[in-house]
Amino acid sequence: MLELGGAVTYITALAVALRTRKPYFVGIFVACNLMVFWDWVFNSAWFFNVSYDERLLALWRVGDVEQPLFAVLAYVGFYSFVFYALAHFAPKLDDRFGARQWPILYVVAAVYVLIFESIFVSQGVWEYHQRDAFKLNGVAWSNAWYNAHLILLSYAMMRLLRRWAIPSLASRLDVGTERFWRDTTIAIAAISTGFFLAFCGQLIWYVLAEPWVVDSPRPF
Repeated sequence: MLELGGAVTYITALAVALRTRKPYFVGIFVACNLMVFWDWVFNSAWFFNVSYDERLLALWRVGDVEQPLFAVLAYVGFYSFVFYALAHFAPKLDDRFGARQWPILYVVAAVYVLIFESIFVSQGVWEYHQRDAFKLNGVAWSNAWYNAHLILLSYAMMRLLRRWAIPSLASRLDVGTERFWRDTTIAIAAISTGFFLAFCGQLIWYVLAEPWVVDSPRPF
């Protein structure tokens, strides 16, 4: 059932990107697919230290560690919709909130990830192997600011690169043109850079805090 829900989310995200007929939105979807490998890194024993329910279907396995198909599909679909919305509504956010949009988006991104994850953690879909002092309702509470950094740094880079490179945002998916590849690459570069910067900052936190439990089931 979880895999089915993830598949629906994934396919819907792809359909939305294609329906816009804008290479920039296709680039967002591709970027979120590439971020799946970041999620694999995030779950490592030296970072999130997460293990999944063994009953979930695995997309790939390294040693005894699996990456569930459900997690990949849901991850790509969810973040695709977040960045679609930010790309589409950026002008309206500017007009209505101005600079206030940044703290508002930060709080929203921090709060919803704790609520979202606590639902799945409570159902045993995945588990954080961190000390109790570093968890809230079973979820690593440091994920609150980490998710906010992932989204807002990517959003900032999307805005910045769109100004620098001036993508056409034209409604034409012509893969044989340089414009298609330019617009697609701009979106991929923006989100990839945002995730990398957020990861570097969070890595400092984990180095200093060392919140992990000793008896983690993950070998790496």
